[in-house]
Amino acid sequence: MKKTTSILRRNLFAAIIFCVQNLSAQNPLWMNFTNGDMITDLAENGNVLWVATSGGVVKYDKVTTQTTFYNQGNSGLPRNQITAFDVEANGNLWLVTQAGLSLFDGIQWTLYDTTNSSLPDQNIVDVAIDQNGLKWLASSVGLISFDGASWSVYDTSHTDINSNYVLRIFISPSNEKWAITSSGLERFDGNNWTLYNFTVAPYSFYNTTDMAFKGNDVYLCTHGSFGQGEGLVHFDGNVWSDYSPSNSGLPYMRTECLDLDTAGNLWIGNSDSWGGPVALVKFDGVNWTADSTGLPQLINHLVVDNDNRFFAGTESFGLSTYDGADFIKINTSNSGLNSGGGYELCIDEVQDMWTVNSNGIAHFDRQTWNLFDSSNSSFLNSGVFCIARDHTGGTWIGTNEGAVKFDGTNWTRWDTSNSQLTNMSIKAITVDADNATWVATTSAPFKFDGANWTDYFANAGSYIVDVFVTDDSDVWMGSPGYGLNRFDRISTWTNYTPPMGGNFQAGALDKNGNVWYGGSYLNRWDGNNWTSFSTADGLPWDIVTALAVDTNNILWIGTQNGLSSYDGNGFTNYFVRNSGLTSDYISDIDVDGFNNKWICTSYGISVYNENGVVMSIDKPLNQDHGIHLYPNPANEVLNVNCNSFAKGMLFTIYNLLGSEVCSSELTSNFTKIDVSDLAAGVYTGNISSGDEKRFTGKIVIR
Repeated sequence: MKKTTSILRRNLFAAIIFCVQNLSAQNPLWMNFTNGDMITDLAENGNVLWVATSGGVVKYDKVTTQTTFYNQGNSGLPRNQITAFDVEANGNLWLVTQAGLSLFDGIQWTLYDTTNSSLPDQNIVDVAIDQNGLKWLASSVGLISFDGASWSVYDTSHTDINSNYVLRIFISPSNEKWAITSSGLERFDGNNWTLYNFTVAPYSFYNTTDMAFKGNDVYLCTHGSFGQGEGLVHFDGNVWSDYSPSNSGLPYMRTECLDLDTAGNLWIGNSDSWGGPVALVKFDGVNWTADSTGLPQLINHLVVDNDNRFFAGTESFGLSTYDGADFIKINTSNSGLNSGGGYELCIDEVQDMWTVNSNGIAHFDRQTWNLFDSSNSSFLNSGVFCIARDHTGGTWIGTNEGAVKFDGTNWTRWDTSNSQLTNMSIKAITVDADNATWVATTSAPFKFDGANWTDYFANAGSYIVDVFVTDDSDVWMGSPGYGLNRFDRISTWTNYTPPMGGNFQAGALDKNGNVWYGGSYLNRWDGNNWTSFSTADGLPWDIVTALAVDTNNILWIGTQNGLSSYDGNGFTNYFVRNSGLTSDYISDIDVDGFNNKWICTSYGISVYNENGVVMSIDKPLNQDHGIHLYPNPANEVLNVNCNSFAKGMLFTIYNLLGSEVCSSELTSNFTKIDVSDLAAGVYTGNISSGDEKRFTGKIVIR
């Protein structure tokens, strides 16, 4: 968690205020970047395939292959994590989330919950639409029907249903309702209820995951207890039977999903009961055919449309089509995130975002995502915990196997075999103003100056979980056992630990010089006294996991149950239910040069800006041209590294009106530019030699 803070000294130019506000006012307040590889449901309507994921809803046009992404940041979707959905013949989509039941008619989103409707229970787990347009909901209070105006509940108090705990609901072609309940399989023909359980069939209907209807025949995917699959179950209206590897051509025991093609062939997602081999199986009523070529993992949702196009959803590999020979993946993510969430993120000097999780690194330049994992680097074959960028364009990563640097081409690792590191588990990492790298292991923190490693265990202790540099160039280190330590990089160490300890997890320094200490409660040291804040004071949760200070000196607090901002007077809380957060579990926060708050959560990354998210920017001068500016955003001093330095080069800064506000001659390939007189805002900088303009880009002053 590498937070950089600064002292606010100036007012913005009126022109800069106007330009930035005019730009941002047209932009959304929230943006979501999520991973959609966990497929939770599929529904099709003509040429449209709807895909429910843990990162939002995807609309896929089967003809044009165009995808449209809906999430909490760009739509009225109340949650990104979709439990189930179904689509009406007119194209209306009905969705189940933890927020209740939602309707999307292609333009408007409508939420039905227990606060704004007569929905009997908000704990809905499934939805199915019958031939009359009635919506049937599986819930914890019974089976619920909704005709668009009124709600009806079928429970044990006034119907013959045997359990109020309904898990799944399926509609047959004859409009019968088949409900999976805690008592077994319930069949409802509109008047009568029939229960199928162990008294009539030796199957655990409680674990049924899918059903298909072929004439009078019913096929079920059902699991036994403790993960033991019971194979494919068949009911002809009178007799129950099953298919398993021992009595059929079904290759494996576990069946997860199924659908029928236009010829009446049954297609089944099949796997070994213990998560082993997988297959897509075809059963024509007599013969069995299994194909596992290119199948990434168990298919958990399957749709075969009227043109016999196959769409297979998986638990963590997304959506694929099947052409009879190969599985071809369809993108269901609106980002390049390689899993649901992240551990930590950082914004580099050119305003790119970098984030890490256990699967590797994701880099986002505000237009394109690049992924680095074990498939393209052998250095990322273990857990990845933290990330930082140095001032020469290098990327530093903390892993379970040491500290790794990537210079854009080459990977280098330092561990206990080739350095003074005493432990290879790296939990925090940052880079200071002199481009020295600070690496925190579970044993001790270390400084690496490019040649030598220095151990600072005696000053800061062990198991450092956060290390960051502030604009005064001080290095801060925090650990649960040793508190928060500040080092001026010369000789002075200062410890900040609240009277009650506080199990340190995150720290920050605001523009007023207040030290913020997060862990068990939020704590502030104002230079004389400690003040603690908890849920009693307005925090959303008492366990603080991340801290950052934005350009307006607002403190942003990430917790295990929500996000909060503190303006010195009170807290404003943000949750999934009232904002564009992808999850209420916040693991990291960073602020870019446009005051966008980048929030790392367990289900993706949310970006928030109260004046509108600024995402499209001209890139600053950067390493692509042999130019390195840091820090950018800058405060007092802007450092300029120019690998192609030549005598007579000028570095000039212009405001948004095009007026020159600063000009300095570069004296070497490293020059310090004083920007302390510039107002906070966005500028254009260029390097020229004679009449030739070499490079141009954006500079942010704060």
